[in-house]
Amino acid sequence: MIAKLFRLQQMKSAIYSTPLGTRRTFPRKLAVEHLEDRKMMAVVFESETPLQFDLNDTASSADFVELVQGDAVAMSQADWLQIRGSNATSQDRDVFRFLLSEPSGLFLDLDSDSFDAELTVSDMSLNVLGYNNDGYDFHNLQITDTQNNNPVASDPSLYLDLPAGTYYVEVSNSPDNGSGSYELYILADSNYTSAVPQLDSFVTAPNTLHLDFDGHASTDDARAAAVGPYSVGAFDFDGDPNTFSPAERFAIQNVWRIVAEDFSPFEINITTTEPEILQTAATNPGAANGIAERLVITDSDRSNVTDHATAIGVSMRNTFASDRTAGVEDNLAFTFSGHVSDKYAPTSSTAEQLFVWEMIVAPVAHANVTSHEFGHALGLDHYPTTATNSSIMGGPIQGIRRRTWATGLDDDTPSPQFQDDIAIISGFNLASPAADNTINFRPDDHGNLITSATQLGSVIDHSRASGVIEQFTDLDLYEFTVPTPGMVAASVDVDEFKNNLDANLRVLDSNGAAVSPLTNFPPHFDPSDSQYDAVAVVSLVPGTYYLEISSDGDDGELGQYDVEVTPLCSADAVPNVIYVSNTAFGANDGTSWHNAYHNLEVALSDPLAVNASANGTDVDIWVRHGMYTPGPDRTDTFQLRSNVSLLGGFSGCETNRDQRDWIENQTILNGDIERNDIIEQVATKDGV
Repeated sequence: MIAKLFRLQQMKSAIYSTPLGTRRTFPRKLAVEHLEDRKMMAVVFESETPLQFDLNDTASSADFVELVQGDAVAMSQADWLQIRGSNATSQDRDVFRFLLSEPSGLFLDLDSDSFDAELTVSDMSLNVLGYNNDGYDFHNLQITDTQNNNPVASDPSLYLDLPAGTYYVEVSNSPDNGSGSYELYILADSNYTSAVPQLDSFVTAPNTLHLDFDGHASTDDARAAAVGPYSVGAFDFDGDPNTFSPAERFAIQNVWRIVAEDFSPFEINITTTEPEILQTAATNPGAANGIAERLVITDSDRSNVTDHATAIGVSMRNTFASDRTAGVEDNLAFTFSGHVSDKYAPTSSTAEQLFVWEMIVAPVAHANVTSHEFGHALGLDHYPTTATNSSIMGGPIQGIRRRTWATGLDDDTPSPQFQDDIAIISGFNLASPAADNTINFRPDDHGNLITSATQLGSVIDHSRASGVIEQFTDLDLYEFTVPTPGMVAASVDVDEFKNNLDANLRVLDSNGAAVSPLTNFPPHFDPSDSQYDAVAVVSLVPGTYYLEISSDGDDGELGQYDVEVTPLCSADAVPNVIYVSNTAFGANDGTSWHNAYHNLEVALSDPLAVNASANGTDVDIWVRHGMYTPGPDRTDTFQLRSNVSLLGGFSGCETNRDQRDWIENQTILNGDIERNDIIEQVATKDGV
């Protein structure tokens, strides 16, 4: 069956599918009149300006888009060019034309919940330069406790190094894999440099771990004493060791992100900039003791610095705080990134997939090895291979997965010793007291008591903050105010690409007593979305309240987080308005956003709507953004009524119809009950 998208006329009832935009009042039932064939529209966002296109299927009629140019290391995905579109059939394709004014690394990331999409980039002669069916999300990849060396997703991502010129990008469907909407993010990055991106996690800290990505050589340090003078090259996976491409700079940032998270509870700066003390130590061995460590991340062969035939990293124990060999500089360790990639790279990937894997997945392994090797320098030993497999110090490191610091018996034979990673890193080494580290816990960034809580302000400001849980006894408290009664959602978010923290959250009243959270969560605040985030939805009266954030308390679960408190909706309702939201979690009676009807057809049968004409009352039905179908049967319709205005474009908390935004919050009435029809036509006018 073909599902049509229709223009409405005042005749008789019909099933239709169109964004609900401008206010329309229907005094009689409606009929449909087919429009000429047109394609589903896309909305392109550059900064905050939306651009709309009728999408085209071929390069000759492709729509031109102006790319966002910038530094992928410095920009979030929200700053990339965003194209929202829809492929109407399983054979449909959307083609865009774009211009690169200078050589650039092109990042493309497509997200779709409704179909299996493909990305293809071609030159002006339609030669295919890159193609990907499945990929790795550039910004939302989640690393879990389960080993997964190839966390590929059905949504494609693509990276290409391209010269200046005009190109095409095509969004298409994998054969027979449905249709639907998508979001395509694109960034052009022209930063090809010989310099490593400058990254710091705690620039004022007294201790430093230098992630050295640009190669290293020595004739007289501890490695040279063991194997002879050596020289190792830079971090490299594109074959050009003299230049860091945008892809390599992006990967460097991802390595840094994870190592910085591992050491976020401590007073140490994880940096890509060489500190002066390490330059001094090259001629004055011991000068960096208890201050700085060099961790070289190199694509060169391990045989340059070690005779261990299978090593993916190398370090010496207890060398950060003191010299292992007097007069020889030993504050250094190595991660062999090429060998790490060789060990874990998926064998069935295409060249395009493997390249993006090097940018976003391989850095997880590089970072795990890097933290592991620095752990040795701080005095940590391996845990047995059969135990604590999720620990950073598990030996040997196996697979790409979330790893944290741990406690337990190490693998020393014949007499294993109890090891507490965090205690040893922070300066207390039972096994070797003389090697006690000088690294302290990071100073507490937010107060532990309501009297010293950080001020967030009013909940209506959608207040946000960031913090670090440095110790298991740490509590971070935030104060916020609620000016009007209503539902409030508090959320603690950890970055599942790198997180160590498993967060706990409590909402406290002005006396410090816990407020019981609701057990019924709205879908967009579903805590099951991440096992490490924490969410509390509470019903609050006006007053002062507090958020209390802590660690779940399991081994190693300390680290960084973002916190947000936001009103879900006002408890007040507008007179003569019936509310519809397919994400509401209240009474399902249409009396407010919280209690909104889940289904539009039920709202149209509400007594307020049914009796509107007889009572001479104008009634509004406000429908939150989303897709709505009339019912399970093919004979079901949306029965529109006189004196009833059906309005879409709401986010789900508005108190005035003028607050809605039908471009950002598209509300679709869809006659495709079984979600298997081919959408062939569309009506668009004034946001409808």
